[in-house]
Amino acid sequence: MFIFSLFFGYLFGIILISANFIKYFEINMYKRFHIATRHAPPLRTQPSKYVVRIRKSKFVQMLVEAFLSNSLWDMPKRLKSRPCIYGVYSRLSGGLTPKHINCVACYRCVVEHPDMIRVELNSDYKKLGDSYWTPEQVWSAWYEATTGRIPVKGAGYKGPFAGAGFDSMWTDMSEIVRPTRDGIHGREFISTIVDIGKKPQKIEFNKTAKTNDNENPILQIPIPIIFDALPKSLVNQNILSTLTRAASELNTFVIIPADFITQELMKFSHHIIPLVNSQNWNKNKEIMEGARIIEIEAEDRLNVWKDLRDNYPSTVISLRLPFRKDVEDLVVKLVREGAEVFHLFADYHGREFFTQNPKFVKDLIRSVHLKLVDEAIRDEVTIIASGGIIAAEHLPKAIICGSDLVAINTPLLVALQCEFLGDCISRDACQWNVPRINMKWGTQRIVNLVGAWHGQLLEILGAMGLREVRRLRGEAGRAMFFEDLEQEVFGQMFGEKK
Repeated sequence: MFIFSLFFGYLFGIILISANFIKYFEINMYKRFHIATRHAPPLRTQPSKYVVRIRKSKFVQMLVEAFLSNSLWDMPKRLKSRPCIYGVYSRLSGGLTPKHINCVACYRCVVEHPDMIRVELNSDYKKLGDSYWTPEQVWSAWYEATTGRIPVKGAGYKGPFAGAGFDSMWTDMSEIVRPTRDGIHGREFISTIVDIGKKPQKIEFNKTAKTNDNENPILQIPIPIIFDALPKSLVNQNILSTLTRAASELNTFVIIPADFITQELMKFSHHIIPLVNSQNWNKNKEIMEGARIIEIEAEDRLNVWKDLRDNYPSTVISLRLPFRKDVEDLVVKLVREGAEVFHLFADYHGREFFTQNPKFVKDLIRSVHLKLVDEAIRDEVTIIASGGIIAAEHLPKAIICGSDLVAINTPLLVALQCEFLGDCISRDACQWNVPRINMKWGTQRIVNLVGAWHGQLLEILGAMGLREVRRLRGEAGRAMFFEDLEQEVFGQMFGEKK
């Protein structure tokens, strides 16, 4: 009996030690960042992109001819056959009632039956968006929020060679340099971690041979995306709760005006960036103490920045500045005085403020980035850019132009199936038709949207042969700009110089 007890005691000890070792190993082992995308079907009926027009008389005639030309044994098989791999004709009635929502315009059915089938753009689809958001971009955001994947366009791209804004910029992906091509599939590691905070040029030690970590606090997030402050007409607790839960799941941040941060939202204080000004920052001390980043919007930004730095030395302070004339000089001046993070924002259409001929956010980011490079201070600060960034491809393009990360706004609302009521231009001039949002559903839709953008970013980084997104910042050699190419090819021919 004694030997029996000793044996089981020894066995139990081994199991306990092994369990603790495994637990310790799991805690300390590296875990690759992963976004858990799940199907989140739309709650509102959304218009299909394409409409399949079928001449029903011709369709019935085809069935009759098939019935007469085949034996009764083969008829059940013929009636069950469906020519569309996307399930457009998957209903029992087949071509009499096609599923328009499934059509991707691959044109297989049109090629096989050109006298009977026609595929057209839906008239309701053409009404989506506003003067900046195209129907294609709205539909793509819906698809990304539903599936967590980038949509595949069966009909290919039919647009112009170059357009305005980000459409005048192409990423240059080498056919030779492909060491990280499979990063999206998990066979190679590509880091999308970005730093937020002032990066010291050198490490200084004090008398105890330790560094002062509080002097230059730096945070890391696994994706170069945060959620920007929403239009003032849409600041309601249901949407804010949805965004904070999504930010918590993605381990990123959401910017919320301090006056709208409730006790319920304070549960996610580590993922909230309070937006404060000179009037209300000292009235929300509980919120300030729980935040890892604070953003300031005020005319006297520098005075507020100094007060916050004195009161919260271990917190990252961000200055919110609009893209306007001479913003480059203002940023350099503030960096010289100690500022560390800048959130530079254009309007929701990506345009510069307070100018008759506004520049686009792509060019605005480049001008600020190159100015900081010329002053040899670019690596000391973090640039957050927002405004006009509404598609997955805009994320890497904005980083190539010189931003460290981006803040998105209207794509979040489109993912939640909010409808445009006229042009949505800025936080003050923007109206939406907001549906009743289920918080769990809305959170998953936002996670899916970011997951799709993250996958697109990995694809581009892999195709460029880059192993981390921080190397993409300001890498203009990885892109082609239509304006530069046009000037290079045709400038001397027509005697035009820019």
